Amino acid sequence: VEIYDQNQFEYPDLIVNLNTSHPHLLDANVLESLHHCEALFLTISDRLSYFPISVAERKKLYHELLRFWLKFFSDNTYDKVMMESTPHMCWDNVLYSVARYLKIPVYYLERTTINNRVILVEDYRKSEVLPLNFNQNESMEALINQVDHNLFESVFAQSLVIKRSNRRLAKTNAEYLSVSDKIRKLLDLHEINRIVKKKKSNFLKLPKKSRHSATFFNGRYRNITIALLQSIHRRLMRKIRKFYENNVQELDMSKKFVFFPLHLQPERTSTPLGGFFEHQEFAIEILNKTIPDDWLIYVKENPMQFYSLYLKSRHVKGISFYKKLLSLDKVRFVSTEVSSKPLVENAQFTSTLSGSAGWESLVNNKPCIVFGNPWYRPCQSCYYV
Repeated sequence: VEIYDQNQFEYPDLIVNLNTSHPHLLDANVLESLHHCEALFLTISDRLSYFPISVAERKKLYHELLRFWLKFFSDNTYDKVMMESTPHMCWDNVLYSVARYLKIPVYYLERTTINNRVILVEDYRKSEVLPLNFNQNESMEALINQVDHNLFESVFAQSLVIKRSNRRLAKTNAEYLSVSDKIRKLLDLHEINRIVKKKKSNFLKLPKKSRHSATFFNGRYRNITIALLQSIHRRLMRKIRKFYENNVQELDMSKKFVFFPLHLQPERTSTPLGGFFEHQEFAIEILNKTIPDDWLIYVKENPMQFYSLYLKSRHVKGISFYKKLLSLDKVRFVSTEVSSKPLVENAQFTSTLSGSAGWESLVNNKPCIVFGNPWYRPCQSCYYV
């Protein structure tokens, strides 16, 4: 059994040394066949480069990883590749794409919002399609017997995944609104205070090297540098959040509307699972163009998008993103403090790329429209664009 240190696939100074002896040759056929992997690599690398690096430099890293995995599979014989989750970093997407290029089956586990249930997936760009008449004439009792009573009950039970997510979002909102937090903002040292306050022993960690993914492609920074970056990032996020909240409008549940909860970005639910619609404004533009004139689109941002510790969000969703959405005549912003539950229940349908809101809509006997490839996409009331 060979064990590899994941660090060597994440830091540029280590990546460039992966192929010091007998590097695998890259020909036009390989590069052309894997061009989609290169495009995805360049997109994902934004989240690993808090300080932007050139496309040329990122392509060098891509080519080194590509050489490594091509040589790895040419030197070893494997029947299949197993991955713990959707490949959503740079190195694991290259591994995934190379294995598929070489016709080696790849499987990964996709977490669902049904408690303690995962799905084994082979291709995140495709989904099974159920026949239109699948179990059409079966009674509810027969359907329950097919899937098992315990599984059926767990479908409608409170999802622990969603519960944890809601708790985290509530905590984020509370932090934003607290008076003490506003005082800390004046000092602009909140993140350092957080580290020291959490555990006094953490103070000793400040000079140590961090493994913060937002700076993987920039090198290894010390914890104190990351804390300072988070303090700076906090000011930027407050400015963006203030713009968003200042453009929130009062909800009118008497009107017909579509609910579109924005994805936290960058994350795997939009890249790679969102496909071409990782730019969520594209999906919302389509909805704005196609729904009836008297309908609205209630758009709600994920509070974590404005979280100061989330350095990966630096390169996505600036104020210009929200201005673009506001230019669409049917779009209305919803406060991040508003619960999504009544929005899902009262909407004509919920739309998302691949988020859990689509599943919540289905469980509430409401259809959903998805622009990505969520695990629940084969459901008959889920419509894929």
